[in-house]
Amino acid sequence: MTHRTVNDDELVSVERYLAPPRSAAHELIARARDIDESMGFGPPPGWRLPPPTSTIEIHTALHRWSVTATDRPRLAGVITLCERDTVDGSDALIVVDLVVAPEFRSTGVATAAVEHLLTVSPALFRSQATACAYGSHPAALRLAARFGADVRTRRHHLLRHSTAPEPHAEPGSTATSLSARWRVLGEELPQTPIDRASALRSSSAIDSIAALVDADDNALIDRLRSLAFSHDRTDTLVSFSSRTPT
Repeated sequence: MTHRTVNDDELVSVERYLAPPRSAAHELIARARDIDESMGFGPPPGWRLPPPTSTIEIHTALHRWSVTATDRPRLAGVITLCERDTVDGSDALIVVDLVVAPEFRSTGVATAAVEHLLTVSPALFRSQATACAYGSHPAALRLAARFGADVRTRRHHLLRHSTAPEPHAEPGSTATSLSARWRVLGEELPQTPIDRASALRSSSAIDSIAALVDADDNALIDRLRSLAFSHDRTDTLVSFSSRTPT
C-alpha cells in the first residue's frame, strides 16, 4: 500500500509504502550512511539492524545552488520503520533510518516531514517509538528533542589502545555488557558477553579489542580504562511520542 501526501507549504511531500526502501531510497540511505560512518555516526561494520517493514520517502521542490535545477521534486530523505514484538509481548516501532541527502541537510526537510506526518498520521509514531542516535549524531538528537523525545539510556564504545597486549578474541568481536533496554532495537552484532563480576576481579576476563558498555556503569568503565581501553563514541537511545512539539 502506498500513501502520498503533500505539505501545505510545499517544502516537502511524503510517500509511505509498506515495504523496504525502493532502489532510489536504498541508494540514498547507503550514500548518507557512508558519509555519516566516516564521522562515527552509524553502527560499526558488521552490525545488522532489523529489516524495515515500511518506508517513508521525503521529496522536496526546494532549490539549492549545489544541485542542478529541476521542475520535479527530488528525493531528499528517507525514513524506514520496523514494527516488531518486544520480549514482553508488546509492540514496538523502531526508527531504523532517518537520513537526509547530504545536499539537502540543514534545510529543514526532515523537520517539515515529521511535522507533516504527525499531522496527517498521528498514530504512525506511537508513544513507544524508539530510535538510536549512533555516535549521538547532533542533528539526530536536535530533531528528536524538537519532537519531545526522552533519552532512555546511553552506551559507550571503547577501543583497546594499540600498545596494549594483543588479545586473542576473534577479529571484529566486541565485548559487551548492556542493560536490557537496548534489546528493543533488535540489533545483531559480533559480540562476546562480559561476565561483569569476573571482569571486575580479573584483568584477563576481557579479551577483546573493542567493548560496548552502559554509560552509567562506572565500575566496569574504570576497569576497561585500566586495561588500556579508551572512549571512541557514545550512542543515545531515545523514545518519543506524537506529542505536539513546542
